[in-house]
Formats: sequence, structure tokens, C-alpha cells
Amino acid sequence: MDERARLQVLLDEIQRLSDQHWNLLDRPLRAMGDQAWVGPSARAFDADLERSHRDLRERLRESVDLVRARLHEL
Repeated sequence: MDERARLQVLLDEIQRLSDQHWNLLDRPLRAMGDQAWVGPSARAFDADLERSHRDLRERLRESVDLVRARLHEL
């Protein structure tokens, strides 16, 4: 298998994992938005959750983009 084919297999797997995990934190975020937990520690948790959600999506997007860019270089 040449490098292009290996990268395509890798991209397909990364995209599958990204699709599978993209919405992983959506339900907890909705629950927090619906006041599932209130108070000072809830606000801190909610801020951490929002940051984690943003970071997760950014990392997933970066992973796909990096392999896609490498494929386009070939």
C-alpha cells in the first residue's frame, strides 16, 4: 500500500471517529443549559464543559484537516 492509500485509510478512520464523537458533550451541555445543576460549582463545571466541548471539536477538526492537507500535497 502506498503512502496515498495509507493516508486515505487513516483519513477515513479519523473522520469516522470524529463523526462518532463530534456530539459527545452536547447532551451534558443541554442539561446544564436547562439548569440541571445550579450554584457556584455548577457555573465552574459548565464553563469547563463548554471549554472541553470547544476543544474536542477543534482537535477533531484539526485531525481531519491535517491528514486531508497531507493528502493534497501528494
